[in-house]
Amino acid sequence: MWGLLRGALGLIFSSIFTGGAVKFLFLGVIFYLVSIYTEKIISFLPEITEINQVFGDLPSGVWYFINLFALDTGISIIISATITGFLLKRILFA
Repeated sequence: MWGLLRGALGLIFSSIFTGGAVKFLFLGVIFYLVSIYTEKIISFLPEITEINQVFGDLPSGVWYFINLFALDTGISIIISATITGFLLKRILFA
C-alpha cells in the first residue's frame, strides 16, 4: 500500500519537476534576454524629430489621458510582447 502511494507521488513530482521546472526556467531566460535585447535594438533605431513636434502640438487634455493610461509603458510592453511571441513561435517544443 505505502509502496504504491510512494511510487505514485514520486511519479507525479518527477514529472512536475522535470517538465515544468525546465520549461519555466527556459522561458524565464528567454524573457530576460528578450527584454535586454529589445532595449538595445530600440536604441539603434533612428530618432524621428517630426513625431516630437506632433506630440508637442497636443493639447493638455490629451496629455492628461496619455499620462493617466501610461501610454509610454503600454507601448513598450506591446512591442516586447510582440517580439517575444514572434520568437516563441519559432521555438519547437516537444
